[in-house]
Amino acid sequence: DDANCYVAAIDRGYVLIAASTSSELKLMKEYQGYWSMSEAAALSGVRPPVVYSIVDVDAAESVKDAVQALVAAANGAEPDVLCISSKNSDAKALANGVKAAWELGACPGTVAVDGFDAARLEEFVEALKDTPGIQVAFNRVPYSLADRTFETNGTLAACKRLGVGVVASSPLGEGSRVTNTTHAECDQALVRLLAFLGAMVGGGVQRSPLQVSLNYVMSKGLVPEIETRMGSLAWECGGSMLWRLDENAIGILDERCEAVEKGETGDGGGPALA
Repeated sequence: DDANCYVAAIDRGYVLIAASTSSELKLMKEYQGYWSMSEAAALSGVRPPVVYSIVDVDAAESVKDAVQALVAAANGAEPDVLCISSKNSDAKALANGVKAAWELGACPGTVAVDGFDAARLEEFVEALKDTPGIQVAFNRVPYSLADRTFETNGTLAACKRLGVGVVASSPLGEGSRVTNTTHAECDQALVRLLAFLGAMVGGGVQRSPLQVSLNYVMSKGLVPEIETRMGSLAWECGGSMLWRLDENAIGILDERCEAVEKGETGDGGGPALA
């Protein structure tokens, strides 16, 4: 919880920081202030880090009330982007709640949604079309080599069609299908394939399984959301940028995912690891 940390500005891209609690929001807004006075902020073309907060809105609560409660708990710190999570509320009603909160100055003009499928996302975006001051920046969904549900159910295609970005939560997978080799239950067969591809696509540099799996997510057009307190892991994740897997490598990984989803392990048969 030390705000005196750092981020790397890579290829003039944005650094998007998630704050899942009011205390994290307060901390990350403090960090934004420190960053603005750092040497990194003076570099040509560098963009400041952007902080977003996930706010749960239930059917009995307004967006305005949820945002005001978050900001009050964060001692007045306000997110740059508001990410709305709601499993039960109607998408159109949520959009109308966003408009009402924005008109009162309680909500930023840039919003996002958490875990919306294609139909719900389209309804939400459509309901906001008459309010040009509000932009839907991204849809936050779980996506990795271990879980491609939001690709196979058409959500990623809908995001592209609607001009909504996608942030991938859990981009290294979960449980026994995780591709982080430090995890006790990582998918060993998949990791060996990732290591092989890392040697083929690295341009003379061996890319780690973690870097290849993150690059797969980015090559699909998603922004991976990484959660770590380890500086070494942050640097390793940074090594997944500034290059892309080619179509052949992506096709090989897609085939591997499809095989596992059908129950194959890649180790000569038997039940899948997940």
